[in-house]
Amino acid sequence: MSKVYIFDLDDTIVECQVNYFVVLSNFIAKMVDVFGRMSPHPKDIAHKQHEIDVVLMKEPFSKERFPKSLVKTYQYFHREIYGNENYDKKIEEEIFAIGDSVYKVIPKPLPNAIETLAKLKEHGKILCLYTLGDKDVQMYKILNNRLYEIFDPDKIFIRKKKTVEELEEIYNYIRNQYGIVDKSEFTMVGDNLKTDIIPALEFGINAIKVRSRNPFSAIEDEFDYKEVDNISEIIWNMNPD
Repeated sequence: MSKVYIFDLDDTIVECQVNYFVVLSNFIAKMVDVFGRMSPHPKDIAHKQHEIDVVLMKEPFSKERFPKSLVKTYQYFHREIYGNENYDKKIEEEIFAIGDSVYKVIPKPLPNAIETLAKLKEHGKILCLYTLGDKDVQMYKILNNRLYEIFDPDKIFIRKKKTVEELEEIYNYIRNQYGIVDKSEFTMVGDNLKTDIIPALEFGINAIKVRSRNPFSAIEDEFDYKEVDNISEIIWNMNPD
């Protein structure tokens, strides 16, 4: 049984994607208002934004990435509709502000997430938080959900990227602190195949994937990991004692 759990934050412990969906809906409404009868179909706007966002994700994480993807989506359709690059700077600023508003939302914990973490800690498990993002943004979520009561400060790792090397640093830190050597004692828990699950498997530790509610991330794969709907299933499927 694994003694160390390394948890992702967004859409693993707290809801995140739903807040982006709300902001995207506001952005699409803004696009329809801007372009009027010439507005592209909302579905086309959503797909183009996702396409642009995926490209921007290849760069190191920046909190400007998401708002920037909305602005670039507006610019794309402006060129498509009007055939020029005479973008309205005021509209760009308004769209950027719509995207930036997602960081002002306090995300709610997913059902039974806090209770699960507390129970694992109560049973003596070592809990780490390993999250991708801007430090201020992620700490805002951590503080407002009182996750500092569960995760010790030295076990909260906020990174601009998630790689095998980053995971190895966390592993070595915990190993040196607790004397745990066997990788089979470590389990990564997250919702993202690319940033959470694959690096864990490549590094040689266990992985539990939380099923994503993002329709764009529903893909088939052949990797060997457990999959759950909610982290509370860690308690159901594994005896924490």
